[in-house]
Amino acid sequence: MPLARSGIGSGAVMLRGGGSLEELPRFADGGAPEPLVPERARPEQLLYVDHVLRITCTVTPASSMIWLAGEIDATNSRAMLSILTQVRRIDERLILDLGAVTFADLSAIMVLTDVTADGTFRVRNTPRQMARLMSLLNLPPFDRPAS
Repeated sequence: MPLARSGIGSGAVMLRGGGSLEELPRFADGGAPEPLVPERARPEQLLYVDHVLRITCTVTPASSMIWLAGEIDATNSRAMLSILTQVRRIDERLILDLGAVTFADLSAIMVLTDVTADGTFRVRNTPRQMARLMSLLNLPPFDRPAS
């Protein structure tokens, strides 16, 4: 559970409950350190939403996170392909988190296989049912370690 929330580039840290931490330790040159903020506490940008799927993006200095949540099927996989193709312009290092995907059909697997083929996206938290479907199709897993 995140304890703090901070906007990118903002100096204030918002604490749970609405308070703020204004006095941060200062360096000798007068600058303040960047507050440590959990990655999910950073502001999310909504990229796509329909009745079963939500795609959001969190931009961070290290790498940008793309979060997929809900169901991916033939009704929204084309829209997901369009969004993921466009999101490549955000950052050279993208992490695609599938941990909140509750259902994925063959169209979802094919789109995700296509957009991850060039290595732009590093995929994490592939749901068990999605990994099982990929195994049945003799497709390599998304989360495999780099060789």
